[in-house]
Amino acid sequence: MLPDIGATELLVIAVVALIVVGPKDLPMLLRRLGQFMAKLRGMAAEFRASFDEMARQSELDELR
Repeated sequence: MLPDIGATELLVIAVVALIVVGPKDLPMLLRRLGQFMAKLRGMAAEFRASFDEMARQSELDELR
């Protein structure tokens, strides 16, 4: 699902982020990015759980 990112690409992204954001604000930016990713994962898990529940309900309806 995710593109293959090698060590060189990660290093370039890190250097650009350090230059653009600055060393003082970089930890805060990374923390906010982590919180956003956690919310996104939680929303995806909730969506998956509701989708699975709907599938179970339809299977129960078919059995009746």
